[in-house]
This record gives sequence, C-alpha cells and structure tokens, in this order.
Amino acid sequence: EVENITFLATRDGQLEPNPPGTGLFTNSKLNAYEIYTADTWRVKPSLTLSYGLLYEWQVPPVEKEGKQTVIIRQDTGELLNPKDYLRQKFDDAAQGKIFNPVLAYVPIKDTGRKGTFNTDRKNFSPRFAFAWNPSFHKGLLGKLLGEQKTVLRGGYSMLYDRINTIQTITVPTLGVGFAQTLQTGAAKNAAGQPFRAGIDGPLPLPAAPPIKTPIVPGVNAPSEVLSFVVDPFITVPRNHTIDFTVQRELPGHMILEVGYIGRLGRNLYQSVNLNQVPYNFKDPASGQTFAEAFDKLADQLRAKVPAASVTPQPWFENLLPKLAPVAGSRTVAFAAGSTANIINGNLSSVFSTIDRFAAQPFNDFGQATELFFRTSLGRSNYHALVVTLRKRYTNNLTFDLNYTLSRSLDQVGVVQNIANLLPNSFNLDAEYSPSNFDETHIFNSNWVYDLPFGKGQRFASTGNSLLSRLVSGWYTAGIFRAASGFPLSIVQGSNVWGGSLLLGTNSGAIGLGGADFGTGVHSGVPGSNNTGTAGNPAAKGTGLNIFADPDAVLNAVRRVHLSEDTRSGRNALRGLGFWQADMTIGKSTTITERVKLRLSIDLVNVFNHVNFTDPTISLQSPSSFGVISTQRISDLQNIFPRRVQLSGRIEF
Repeated sequence: EVENITFLATRDGQLEPNPPGTGLFTNSKLNAYEIYTADTWRVKPSLTLSYGLLYEWQVPPVEKEGKQTVIIRQDTGELLNPKDYLRQKFDDAAQGKIFNPVLAYVPIKDTGRKGTFNTDRKNFSPRFAFAWNPSFHKGLLGKLLGEQKTVLRGGYSMLYDRINTIQTITVPTLGVGFAQTLQTGAAKNAAGQPFRAGIDGPLPLPAAPPIKTPIVPGVNAPSEVLSFVVDPFITVPRNHTIDFTVQRELPGHMILEVGYIGRLGRNLYQSVNLNQVPYNFKDPASGQTFAEAFDKLADQLRAKVPAASVTPQPWFENLLPKLAPVAGSRTVAFAAGSTANIINGNLSSVFSTIDRFAAQPFNDFGQATELFFRTSLGRSNYHALVVTLRKRYTNNLTFDLNYTLSRSLDQVGVVQNIANLLPNSFNLDAEYSPSNFDETHIFNSNWVYDLPFGKGQRFASTGNSLLSRLVSGWYTAGIFRAASGFPLSIVQGSNVWGGSLLLGTNSGAIGLGGADFGTGVHSGVPGSNNTGTAGNPAAKGTGLNIFADPDAVLNAVRRVHLSEDTRSGRNALRGLGFWQADMTIGKSTTITERVKLRLSIDLVNVFNHVNFTDPTISLQSPSSFGVISTQRISDLQNIFPRRVQLSGRIEF
C-alpha cells in the first residue's frame, strides 16, 4: 500500500506545469571575451622582461526558455542585494528591530534584464615577469651568484575565475518557480481504499498548482525548502599571483632552486543565507542580546543543570509572548523543549522554534527554509616557500628533491560548486582558518640509477660474454613522498552560528588547554567515561586513537560562545601525516642488435607502511571521539598497502 507520493513537478519558461515525469532541463549559453596584448623585451643578453595586459568580460548565462528568476522586495520592487540585506538585518537586530521583508521572485523575462546578474566590466589583468642571469667574476657576489650560474625570476599577474553554469543556471533552476516538490497524503484507489502499487493502475500524482508572477512563497505560492538565487550584483572572483625564485647551478651537475609563491584570492564565490539567525538581536526592554541570553542558558544546561532549574533570562521572558511559561518562566519552558539543540549549539534549529513563539518571526522561514544567495564576498591566502634540488643525468644517476613549506587560509574550505552555505553570513571570517587541504610540509623525491656493472660501465666485466649480459643493464628507480597532516577540527555542529538549517558546514569547538592535544597514532587506547570507547580493544575495537587520552581532550574544549567569540575552532588541530616509498628494480638485456628484453619488479609502498585516515572528532559522538578505524587508500593518488608487480617487455 502507498502511504504517500512525492515527486518533483517542473514548469516551462511560462510557469506552465509540464506533464508529470518531465525532467528539469536547461538550455543555456555563456559567452566570454578576451582582448590582450603582450610583449617581451630583451633589455640585454642577461635580462629579459615580459609584460602584458588582458581585458575580459563574461556575459551572464542565459537560459533559452527564460527559466531564471531574480528576487525583489515586494514592498519596493527593488532588486535584492544580499550584502545590503544582511547588513541591514544585522544593524536592525542590534537595535532590537526585526528586519524581515516579504520577498518575491520574478522570472527574468518579466524584468527586461538581459541576465540574472550584471556583466562585470572592470576585469583588467596586468602581467609582469622578469628573468635575470647576472655574471659576476669576483668578490662576494661572484661567490654567491657566479659567472652566469644564477638566474633570478619573478612575476605578478591578476587572474580571473570563469563563470560556470552550475551555480548560475543549473542549481537556481531547482529553486522557486520552475521546480516544486509535491506530496500527497495517503493515496486512495477508485474504491476509496488504500492505493496498491502495481495493482490499482498508475500512481495518482498530485497536480501542480497554478502560480503567477511575481511568485511570493508562502503567500501566492507554497513555501519553499531551498531557494537558490544568484546575486544580481555579483562580480568575477580574482586571484593575485606572485612568485620569485633564485636558481643556482652547483658542482656535480646539480641545480638548486629556492622560491616564494603567493596566491591571494579576492571576491571569491561564496554562498550566504538571508535566513542567517540574528544572534545579536537586542531585547529593547532589558538590553540583553540573544547571544548573551543563549550563552548563559546553554552553559547551565551543559553543566547538567536541569531545565526546570535554569535561571530566567530577560530575552526569552520578553520576546517569546506566545510561549506558555513553565513554573512562571518562559526560559524554563524554552529550555525544556529545546534542551538538546541548546546544549549542542544548533542555532538554526533553535530559531526555527523561537519563530513560532515570537510576536513576529525573526526570519523568512515561512517563505523558504534556506534563502540561498550565490555572491562574491570570499577571500583566501596562500604563501609557500619552495626548494628544489635537481641533478642532471651524469654518472648513471639523476634525481629530484622537492620541499614545500606552505600555509593556505580561507573562510570555509569548500570548492566553488559546492552547495554548502557559509556558517556565518554576518561574519565571513568566523571560520577563517587553515584550508581543509592545507599541508604545512610536503616533500617528494624521485630518482633513477643505472647500476655501474657490465659492458661499458665503470665496473665492466671482462672475458665472459654471458657473464657480461647477466651483470649489465640493471637499474633502480623510486619515488618517495611525505607530508604533514591535514587540518582537523573537533566538530561542534553544522549550524553553530545559525547560518543554515540544511546546508551547513561544520564549525570547530574551542580548545581551553590543560590536556595533551598532540595528535598521532596511539595504540592500546580503551577510552573512558564513554569517550573513545568505540575503539576499546576489549570490545573488539582497533585500540587506535589520535589522542593519547581522548576523554581529557573532550573535557578541555568548549562550544562557541556567541557573545564573546568571533572565530570558531575550525581546523585548529593537525591530522595524521603521510609517507610512502615506491620502487622499481629492473634489467635491460640486449638479445640482438634490434631486440631487447626488459624485466622489472615494481613495488608500490615497498615498506608496507600504513597511512591511517583521520577520524571524525565530534562532540556529539563521544564514543567514537578520536578513534582511528580506517586506512588511507586512494586509486587517484596511488596510495595502497604494498603491491608487487612483475613485468616483462620485448622491444624491437
């Protein structure tokens, strides 16, 4: 029997319902144009300058049927600027005023606009680079730089991102107007009995209701779960790229290169939520902000004070008039009904409850759960020292040694086509910390060495031709990789700042000290007080934990305090490091003048070193806190337990 039926109804560019089962298709075009000039000036034989200027503009993508919408304020008809909206919402909240205007969605064909956002026409991209090969015969510079044995290189350029249709066409089409999730109640057959799939005929799909423009969810159209919209004032992200290297020839046919690389990302694509919780909202009567009231209440519940015994907070007492008091207190009533969300700091969930009891909703949850806006507010910074030592092939040997010391910082750590929202749309730097992919130290090397035995080699065999064939032609090659661990968070939750109810990004708890936060592979760790106990060897756990004493670490962190913290503890720790050595041993034998036989044995992870995957460390899962349970394996990165491959090849 079918209890209910849910399906995605789609509409065409005129907002007319398509037949049930019609897919949501887009037919879009995106044009980009570039004009550039470049020149190279050889100032003198030892100095070369390169420079140029590129100008580009990217026309906003257009969907053939016009299946794109923009948001306006219903009261003024003005296009919505998410930056201005969030700024006014934050400022009004600080004065105890609710900013919650009714929003309307208008198909692009009804606006007279050519695109959902304006063309960014300020994208000038300058380029400059130089290469200098000085020649000093004597003195200190002669010793340091030598006679044309050193090259200094450097450069700067401004690069721009490419607009893609994932966030500007495909995802917004899932939003208001052209797609709608419909659901029936208990389905019935013609006899009024529960509908039986496969027996009573085609499923009775619900009919898509008519809608008209402007579309006002919650008023003349159903409320939405996800509203995906592109900021009409979005600009193209840019990246300042800087590099400077010094390359020096050394004795032994070796070259040493030391350099700096910088990448400074600005105006990066980020996704903000207009339903960001106004945690700074001030109670006009008492002057207490929600953040202050929430922190005091949450601290008591986290200290295991019963909900019935919490201290009344003026904010809850004054601003939740629709909540019936318990024991004479609305704070007690609220604490009793939302204990888990308050303890865990699930702010978006907390406000979805608060809005039901407030005199007026603080957010537009009634129109859409997530008011998702794609805009360009983000920033990132990458700085690196790179060192390379390279030996040209001489004396049967060549090798490369490479080391990078780097730091990458960003605001949320996801790529631009991810649908996650910023954790805090009021304060983008609330999560500014090392990028999820940041590795402080990276070392890799490779080598090839032809063994010096046999005919024509340093240790040539004499006399016996068969012996010469047996000992000659041997070689070995290998790759060694090592890196420090990726950043790691002690996760508090995904709506700590109230930035999202459904598409949140995890925020990290804040360390207080007083415990050993050092990470590594600690064996024989049973856990205690229900912390890390999932790894207890006595209960068939791995016994491996990233912390020596997970319970001590759990008790040495706290959740974010909204009234005092401006940053979370995201990526405050480092995960497990990595290293692996791969090696080949082979032999090449000449059979005839034109035929050779090559035999080799390839060993991936020759030492069978185990690289563990970083565990998830969450305050909401204490039993698995820090427990290491899986090995790091990657086809893409060629990371495996030891593998041995034998191969033979005839060349002719």
